[in-house]
Amino acid sequence: MLSAQVNDWMLHLIGEKAYIYYVAYPIALAALVFCGTALRGVGTLTGKLWLLFGLWLLVDIPFSVWPSGSWNLLRPYLTRNLILFFVICGFAVNLRYIKLVMHSAIFGGLVVLAACMVFGSDENGRFHIPGSAFYDNANDLGIQLVVNIGFFAFLLSKKRIAARLLGMISILLSAFYILRTGSRGAFVGAVLLLVVSFVITKNKSAIVLMLLPMVLVVPFVSRHALERLVMIYAKPETVIVSENDEATVASQVSRQRLLRRSLEMTLRHPLFGVGPGQFIEATEGADRKRGQHSPALGTHNTYTEVSSECGIIALVIFVAALFGSLRKVRALHKRTRDKPEFREIAHMSYAMILSLAGFCSVALFHHMSYSGYPLYLTGMAIALCLAAEPVLAKENSPPPLAAPARAR
Repeated sequence: MLSAQVNDWMLHLIGEKAYIYYVAYPIALAALVFCGTALRGVGTLTGKLWLLFGLWLLVDIPFSVWPSGSWNLLRPYLTRNLILFFVICGFAVNLRYIKLVMHSAIFGGLVVLAACMVFGSDENGRFHIPGSAFYDNANDLGIQLVVNIGFFAFLLSKKRIAARLLGMISILLSAFYILRTGSRGAFVGAVLLLVVSFVITKNKSAIVLMLLPMVLVVPFVSRHALERLVMIYAKPETVIVSENDEATVASQVSRQRLLRRSLEMTLRHPLFGVGPGQFIEATEGADRKRGQHSPALGTHNTYTEVSSECGIIALVIFVAALFGSLRKVRALHKRTRDKPEFREIAHMSYAMILSLAGFCSVALFHHMSYSGYPLYLTGMAIALCLAAEPVLAKENSPPPLAAPARAR
């Protein structure tokens, strides 16, 4: 979970990766095989759906416009990302381990914020981390910041004032850097995350109070980044005053066109799609036949990426796994939020709802179907639900019968 952040810091400090992943990955696989809980995730509906999704991706390969290209994409996905769900479910078997995983995610989020402060740059008007293997692109950084906000929310439930203060500062910094990235998808995702948090929490005044400091940081955001965000809602012709504005509008129009093309491709290839990872190849090939040139751009939408590249059945499976996990952890939160004895479970489920909801929102504007995000987040959500089951079962268990009095 932390190897990506460690590698990034090592790249900045000494110019070489730490390669921790190549040690952690085989250890994780060995632990999954020998710990005796390898089938824990497989026994869940979400686990079965992810296995079915992986199987369907393999079935898609013969129908791909470039079968070897699809296989090269799927090989690391199936052996690294997909297995992450089952590793988390197999490892986090009780609430103590769930907290360990949650705190690891929080620590990783803090490392990302530290990298923003130390290495971040507003080059070209959009904030990113130059030279980073993962966050050199402003949109990619924005996605990670949105997901991290949910984890930071768990710190707000801590008894220690220092932990709550850290959580509040981390959320505010994440929102600040999201604005500076100028990522419209991340901004919309953060707004939807805020709406979800406001709807499901009882302490709505705290959400409102946290909005006030966010307003104060707006003057520190570059004009170009703010204009990109304004163009989500304003008519382009009313805000174009520079070449940067024209580029922003062109990007927005391009994304709308890509969305239409991905939907058209879904209708033309509804069963198997054009092949995993082959949207660019298929659109370029179609345009070449017409004597046209098209830029090499993905769908910029996770859901239409799945439907156009893998078919409608794959989309149904993907959505069922993602939103089924969200629904399950939401039910856990509703069951525990009003019971003081389950306070910690309620706060962990609340944090997972925010992170999952943030990802589901951002996924409307970025293509991340084969990334680790869906497996990582659903794995944590389902592991939490599994770990909470035996604790909640005690609530409804009948009290032990009193032992009969001995006859004298």
